[in-house]
Amino acid sequence: MPNQYTSPQGKAAWENRTYAGKHAHLRRVRGPADRCIIYGCTSTGPFQWACISGEHKDVMDYMPMCGVHHHQYDLDRHHPH
Repeated sequence: MPNQYTSPQGKAAWENRTYAGKHAHLRRVRGPADRCIIYGCTSTGPFQWACISGEHKDVMDYMPMCGVHHHQYDLDRHHPH
């Protein structure tokens, strides 16, 4: 995989992007989310990129999920049991 930021400006260019800009760049670099990584998920899509850390650190800070699991992941991350 090429440099995760794929721009000469590197990390600074990533950090200066808007939320929508980061997601657009993510799709350019990693392609569309094409599966759900949750074991046993049988969803046929659509799939989304879910931010792992909640900080949108770089293009590797995302994992592909179906909409249901993405929503649950975000709820659990913001409101742990």
